[in-house]
Amino acid sequence: MLRCANRRTTKSAGEITIVTLTCRALHRYGSARGSCSSIFRYAIRGTPKANGILQDWRAEQPGLVSETLQTFFFKKKKVKITMNAETETLLEQLFAKDSELYQNRGFQRRIGWGKKPALINVDLANTWTQEGSPFTCPGMETIIPAVNQVLAAFRAKGLPIVFTTVAYQITEGDHTDMGLWDKKIPSESQIAGSKEMEIDARLGRRPDELVIVKKQASAFHGTNLASFLTAARVDTIVVTGATASGCIRSTVTDGIAEGFRPIVVRECIGDRIAGAVEWNLFDIDAKFGDVEPLHDVLERLQGIES
Repeated sequence: MLRCANRRTTKSAGEITIVTLTCRALHRYGSARGSCSSIFRYAIRGTPKANGILQDWRAEQPGLVSETLQTFFFKKKKVKITMNAETETLLEQLFAKDSELYQNRGFQRRIGWGKKPALINVDLANTWTQEGSPFTCPGMETIIPAVNQVLAAFRAKGLPIVFTTVAYQITEGDHTDMGLWDKKIPSESQIAGSKEMEIDARLGRRPDELVIVKKQASAFHGTNLASFLTAARVDTIVVTGATASGCIRSTVTDGIAEGFRPIVVRECIGDRIAGAVEWNLFDIDAKFGDVEPLHDVLERLQGIES
């Protein structure tokens, strides 16, 4: 539960209001208790009352069919947040201003494409792409077809394609292979050999397309991905999948650290929480890789010699 105070309206247009909230998170997990303060910026339809209890919130992301499962409460009054075209425009205006600040300080440079790309499809397994899982990401109705377009382009050129998933062999007892991650997320549901951890059949993975089973967020941490890419003389990684705030971000930051040029396909990235995609892609583009629209990526791939 988040207890919110210090509401400050920063921008408004019509019924849409950008509100900055300073919130204290009150949490209790078993015997652990504590709190932490965070600042949130939301685009809210209508103007909510100042101060209140933020229990959860409901939002829609442009182009996504299903909603994230959350609802905003201000003084017990439900306020629906919608990520519609108008809200998206306002966020773009805010990011444009932030981009100017970054550019004035030397950020948002272009890393560009190298000579040989590989496609890294991060965690497009059923537990992220299908309904009914703690890890379900909305919007796969649009993300999967976009990824399929990138897959088709890579297959046509005979370029390396990699899928990742997460799976654990031992999820009970004192000696699991989950590390400490299960202290934060429900890793115990990610069982090796289960259908949930298989790559979504809609992607039509082929036998010669590598599947890397990872234990942590990054596709590089503790895996052979870097050596596989190096042996294939790859210098650029084109990244799709989920989630923007977790495994995509970790893969991109580790990828550039390993000496690969990260290219993130905007329309091919998902997350469980509305707004997480927009913010993380903005930040990745500023610091760690190039975020490019699907059209530009496909056009670039078309120009690569087979």
